[in-house]
Amino acid sequence: MIDRLLTSPSFWGLAGVVIGFALGEGARYIRYRWRIHRLKGLIDTELKSLLYQVEQKKDIIGQAIGRLKQKKYLPTQSIPAMTTAYKEIFAEVYEHLCPTQRNCVHNVYERVLLADRVLDSFEHDFITAIKDKIIGDPFQAFSDRLQEVQQALNEAQELIRGYLEGNPKDIYGLKS
Repeated sequence: MIDRLLTSPSFWGLAGVVIGFALGEGARYIRYRWRIHRLKGLIDTELKSLLYQVEQKKDIIGQAIGRLKQKKYLPTQSIPAMTTAYKEIFAEVYEHLCPTQRNCVHNVYERVLLADRVLDSFEHDFITAIKDKIIGDPFQAFSDRLQEVQQALNEAQELIRGYLEGNPKDIYGLKS
């Protein structure tokens, strides 16, 4: 009976279809997993770049704070943070990250984007406050504001380092 089955052309045809399907789906799955791996790597690479960009932004902020303490002004506009991978890829890898990783990456980028917005609007806001006399001591108020942004960037750097070391900070206490 088995001899007859093994010599049957229909058996081998069916076996070929099953094997072909399994190989095709296996290859598709491997390509999919490789793509996710590469996309996660792009997020990691962008976070590494952000470490250096954040350092430059902190330097600009430090200089601006120093000037404000001297009752002088220094523009704070800088090159916007690199966010291409976050904007274009993060949604695709989202389900492949644990909740702690997702929250950590999201928090990093939002802190950096918020810092960019504050730095970009700083000149306009500062000049408006001086001109309209909205704030009693705009130099101190804006110095305090920039110190808060600098602290947010310090925290972003710590989050990036933890994430890249494989130990993302549990920002929202999900594990507890």
